[in-house]
Amino acid sequence: MSKWIAAISSAAALLLATPVLAAGPVALEEGKAWTHAETGLSIPGSADGFRRFEGRDHGSSQSDVMFQFDDPKTQTRATLYLFRAGTNQVSIWADRAEVSMLGAESSYGKYDRNGRLWSRISPWSNAKDSAIRIVYPVGGAKATSTGLLLAVHGDWLIKVRMTSSVMSAAEMEMRLASFLSALDIPAAKSAAQTAAAMTDCKDKLETNSAKMVSRDDTNAVLGAGLINAAAPGAVMAEPGAKDGDTSVFCRDASTTPVYGVYRPNGRKNHYIMAIGDGGVTMVVGPDFGATVAKAKPQFSVTVLTTDRVVGLMPYQTLPSPKQTFDSLSSPQAVYLVSRLPGKEKEVQVFSPGK
Repeated sequence: MSKWIAAISSAAALLLATPVLAAGPVALEEGKAWTHAETGLSIPGSADGFRRFEGRDHGSSQSDVMFQFDDPKTQTRATLYLFRAGTNQVSIWADRAEVSMLGAESSYGKYDRNGRLWSRISPWSNAKDSAIRIVYPVGGAKATSTGLLLAVHGDWLIKVRMTSSVMSAAEMEMRLASFLSALDIPAAKSAAQTAAAMTDCKDKLETNSAKMVSRDDTNAVLGAGLINAAAPGAVMAEPGAKDGDTSVFCRDASTTPVYGVYRPNGRKNHYIMAIGDGGVTMVVGPDFGATVAKAKPQFSVTVLTTDRVVGLMPYQTLPSPKQTFDSLSSPQAVYLVSRLPGKEKEVQVFSPGK
């Protein structure tokens, strides 16, 4: 999974670096279950014929952990990921996971695109057709099939990647589901929405660069930033959406192998950028704080990692996806909020341009 580090370098600047985050080992007892501190989910020492042999924590807060399993009998390797994404939209992260899977093609052999299998499964009673499963037949000496399964569990995502040197694609479809079931994960408290297949948008976003809100307009920037910091969940909401509304995302033409650009219900004033396949998200759209404060309209750029929410300097108009991505090279933070339990009130607000 691609990793992006977000760290405060001083009281005035946010640095979003790009190197792969070093993953530390998770202490495991052979054959015994490991319990995830925040969710209480238990990862068994063995499941569905697979033996767990390694665990890694990408950070130090268990916000992004992974476990390796293998089944020598069927020469199959399974990797289980549990992470808190910026958005828990299964359709978005399944799309990014498939891009990552296709990027590994040279390691295993040629993938049969015509034989691609896409399906939905119901992992829990309150999550009907909420998980996405994608499998490819593989022609090569190293693998016969490869696939993934992505499910949402409350605010968390559960991803399984599996590659086999023996199983057919149809057999892997069944094994992905049986492996997830064997983990014996209880249903989340909240119901999950039906997953949708990702499709291309019918039109595309503008590519013109937007002007950043003037740093001299400190009151407007800080006022909106304080409101956004107090209600980071509202920043994620689709503008104008009502309770109960369900967004169906389409993939914008500006999508690249590095990041995907997704528009809720085809809107052209709001989009989500998913970077890599590890949960890092940028949300761009009408500034919630400015709207609440009845200030001059502006567009916010919010970065969500597995453990924090960072609001960047807003723009006068909607920034293009490339401009949004490029803003990570020299980010200017307005506020930062922790996503870790018990630390949600740890808010830092920065003076614009300082």
